[in-house]
Amino acid sequence: MSRPLTQLIFVSRPLGFDQATLAAILASAQRRNRATGITGALVCRADLYVQLLEGSRAAVTACFGRIVADRRHSDVELVWAGDTLRRLFAGTPLRDDKAHGWMWSLAEIRNGAARVAGAAAYRQLFDRLAATPRQGQDWDG
Repeated sequence: MSRPLTQLIFVSRPLGFDQATLAAILASAQRRNRATGITGALVCRADLYVQLLEGSRAAVTACFGRIVADRRHSDVELVWAGDTLRRLFAGTPLRDDKAHGWMWSLAEIRNGAARVAGAAAYRQLFDRLAATPRQGQDWDG
């Protein structure tokens, strides 16, 4: 029987969102995730980060702790954490996607849609993202 993995979903607000900051975050996270066995996905917007991490409980917990302490994020909020037997983003240290048209609009974000969405909505978001081809890197800015 496979050993359970931990998945964790959080949202945060980026501070100093620009291409250079985002590229630095992605390069560092992908390198560290590869070394620690973490996979996942990050949806980037100028007004919101939504991220799923998956891996061993110890690795995911340590990674989330670094994110909480990272001054490039504010209002970090844990949305959901639990165990799973399969990875959604196997082989991908950190998939980075711009917001898709089926995700919340800028107006919906400003009205709090991402903050009030339940864990099930976020899990569905990442299930759908895992089944969707990766989009280019033209993030909302």
